[in-house]
Amino acid sequence: MMNDSIYFFSNKIENKYKVYINYDICEIIIDKTKNNLIKLNEIKKNIEHKKNKLTNKKSNFRKQSIRTSDIYVVSKILDYENNLKKIINDKEFKYEVLKKW
Repeated sequence: MMNDSIYFFSNKIENKYKVYINYDICEIIIDKTKNNLIKLNEIKKNIEHKKNKLTNKKSNFRKQSIRTSDIYVVSKILDYENNLKKIINDKEFKYEVLKKW
């Protein structure tokens, strides 16, 4: 049995662009979109994990004197935070990430 999302997607395309798309093609597009969303979510979790790992390392550094490694860790944490924001808000960045993945 055909999935409701396939019918919905097909009707949306047909109504908006006045073009008929085969249901099989709709299914492929929907699957690809779902896979991309799953990949983006995995990448996001990976970045969050790396950020948290460095944040914990940074808190251990505070017990000691400030070193060059502290600056590096803080810099990496900021990079990870920026990448997380871009994954959420920037379409171009999402496409670049998916191309590399």
